[in-house]
Amino acid sequence: STLREILPLHKLALILTIMEATIPFRGQDETGKSPLDRLFHRLTRISEKYDLPELNEDARIDIVQRAADLSNRNLGNFASDDHAFFLDHTWSLLPERSAALRRSYLYTVEDLCLATKDMEDFLSNLDLNVVFLSFRGLPTAEEIDKYHELTATNLRKGCAYMRAKLLSVAVISAFATLTGGDAPMSFFMGDLPSLNHQSDRLGETFPKFEFKDLNGCDEDVYDLLNEGRYLDQSFDTRNAPLGAYLYGILGDKGVIAALDKCEFPMTELSSRALLKFLSIDTVTLIGNDIAQIAVSREEPIRELLQQLQ
Repeated sequence: STLREILPLHKLALILTIMEATIPFRGQDETGKSPLDRLFHRLTRISEKYDLPELNEDARIDIVQRAADLSNRNLGNFASDDHAFFLDHTWSLLPERSAALRRSYLYTVEDLCLATKDMEDFLSNLDLNVVFLSFRGLPTAEEIDKYHELTATNLRKGCAYMRAKLLSVAVISAFATLTGGDAPMSFFMGDLPSLNHQSDRLGETFPKFEFKDLNGCDEDVYDLLNEGRYLDQSFDTRNAPLGAYLYGILGDKGVIAALDKCEFPMTELSSRALLKFLSIDTVTLIGNDIAQIAVSREEPIRELLQQLQ
């Protein structure tokens, strides 16, 4: 049987209207109509075409307002005052945008680099006005303003977090590119921990900083990198020791300047430019740690460090 045989047409229209509203991040069209304005117009046409008295104007307004509510709940993490919760949800979406990351133990450094760059680009360019929707006064203008304020904070902190993560992967990619080429991330970082297996992980012995000693960093971002998000992901651990270390010594402006030396995927030219941008002490610390994990690359890594002196 079909849904049409189970539900009356006006109920199907209600369900489809609310489902359609959950398609996220759509702005106004060339005439200035919002996604919900357009949705109301289509629902009106359906009501007229199929002569559905149940879908009178009041009912249609109620349906679209309910659709707005579900859409906003669906993206509620953007307006969370818990920044770790927002980043947990955002970071967990990477495998949806990158098929390679669904292979938890096989994805390469370049795979993670490109996926992180894609997410950083998305967050950096996201328009606040397309996240939360309102129709005919619901939610109210005051509520939407509050959502926008919280979303702006989460996007600012989220972008800083993503840039620090991206830089950490770009540094690993630079070492990989200059010492033999791309390889699985675990080859350079160490295996992901599991109940039955623990191995050395890159950055576990890196210096940790007191936030009061840092300049140009966001405390929430540093804590998330250093202490970790709430949840491990199948492709990543909660904390990011290399990202925390780089963010701690460079700050927001330094991370952005370092990323300006990069291109994705990394080339030999951009790899050398990035490593030369960082202090030799920083590059040596990271290179020595990678050499202890990627043992078959130890000799070329030592040679590279000598060249960079």
